[in-house]
Amino acid sequence: MKAEYINPFLDASVHLFKEYLRFDIKNNPPFINQDHNDLNEVSAIIGLAGDIIGAVVLSFTRETAIAMASRFSGQ
Repeated sequence: MKAEYINPFLDASVHLFKEYLRFDIKNNPPFINQDHNDLNEVSAIIGLAGDIIGAVVLSFTRETAIAMASRFSGQ
């Protein structure tokens, strides 16, 4: 996967976490996951269609997902 396709997702994710959730995040290098069992407990799948076809998966631990939901709901 070319960086020009992935970087917009990374930039938007970092912006969301910093500006809306007020999380300091550590962005691990992106990779193509060959083992579908190697995901955290909560994952968001973003489907791609058009010139590029595929999916981008953002995977979070249970604790992170609960913290995100709490901050989104204001609790």
